[in-house]
Amino acid sequence: MLWAAFLAPGEGRRIRPVVAVAALVGLSLIALRLGLRGAGLTGDWDGFTDTDMIGLLLETSVAAVAGWRAAGFGLLAVWALVPRLGHAPGLAGAAALIWSFTVVGHVSELPRDWATATLVHLGMVALWMAALLTLRRLARAGDPAAGPAAERFGRVAIWAVAALVLAGLALGWRLLGGGFAPLVTTAYGWTLLAKLAVVAGLLGLAALNKLRLSPALAAGDPTAGRRLARSIEWEVAAVAVILTLTAVLTIVTALPTVA
Repeated sequence: MLWAAFLAPGEGRRIRPVVAVAALVGLSLIALRLGLRGAGLTGDWDGFTDTDMIGLLLETSVAAVAGWRAAGFGLLAVWALVPRLGHAPGLAGAAALIWSFTVVGHVSELPRDWATATLVHLGMVALWMAALLTLRRLARAGDPAAGPAAERFGRVAIWAVAALVLAGLALGWRLLGGGFAPLVTTAYGWTLLAKLAVVAGLLGLAALNKLRLSPALAAGDPTAGRRLARSIEWEVAAVAVILTLTAVLTIVTALPTVA
């Protein structure tokens, strides 16, 4: 959505149907999750449709998360299905989805003024991933638009990656309790170190793309598109590992004491 709005003219038409389906699936999963939580609390499937149990759940933090995500998916569906409204509904929907991550998990335990860092961090991750997937498709197909798209993203990526890394480091420092000792004394710290190592590798691949492969593509090197697409595939794999480690940090490991 962000990539289509700012960096890749014409991509909006291509991705609108995909976004519409994804938004409808997202809304369905929100309802399914509420039903399953109700069934889990009652211990049988009657809780799946028990309005009293669902009402009880909606009085907890589950309601805030579900509300923000439902609003986000709903606005993305509007963006996808009503193009004449422009990009505003889609951008608002993306913001609502990102905000939902500030009201759940470890980040929700921090003072609310740290929500800005979370928004910046996740927003830049979303932009990066959208750009990578678009560039891979264009480069793999040998599309002449690949070179200009890579150049546009290269100009934005300098600032986007800097914001992503700085916000991520600030959040990590705060979640560690404002110190670095827990990095080597807790399971949370060791998992975070593993994540940082993969991030370093990802940044190395990004630098390779920007400094060598993208210029080669723009210069008309016939092999550059294939090589860029392969490098992007490695970046996507690295992001998948990072997201897995993030899930471990959020769900499995205990958060060090937050001061």
